[in-house]
Amino acid sequence: MKQLTSSLIFLIFGCLACNSSSPAPTTIQISGITSRNIFGVPSQVDADDWKIESDWPEFIIEKFDFADTLNYTTENDSPLVSDIMAYPNPCNSQVALQITNTKPTIMKYIIVDSDIKLYQQASVRLRSSNSSIILSIPSSTFTSGKLYRLYYAFYDKTKNIYAKGYGDLKIQ
Repeated sequence: MKQLTSSLIFLIFGCLACNSSSPAPTTIQISGITSRNIFGVPSQVDADDWKIESDWPEFIIEKFDFADTLNYTTENDSPLVSDIMAYPNPCNSQVALQITNTKPTIMKYIIVDSDIKLYQQASVRLRSSNSSIILSIPSSTFTSGKLYRLYYAFYDKTKNIYAKGYGDLKIQ
């Protein structure tokens, strides 16, 4: 009987260990920014910012599952995105994103804080090879002195992500 009880306890803990899943993170670390003046000239570079990368946590990918009304099949053949930058950074009420791409494409972005709270999301059709878009950063939504992360993803005509990355913003 004692052996049976020990076996049952071992079996129960073994099953719990096999089925345990780690909870999704509740924060991300935002450690710095790439500082740029109003002309886009950098004064300080954060090596992690504004790079095209392949690995994102699942909880970020899920935040890109929002609806839009853009036609993904028109002129959207997986161009090469070679550069993206944000300026000025730190920013006040606006920040410009400068994107260098080889063909028209669609970009989705989200802005979150270190607690992964969503502050802004949008889909944008980029028509030319050098696109510039202005993002509004309202003081009623964003906190002065705080760091935020802008995740961006570029989509092909089948709505698959072919390039993605992130950069950090500081609000003045």
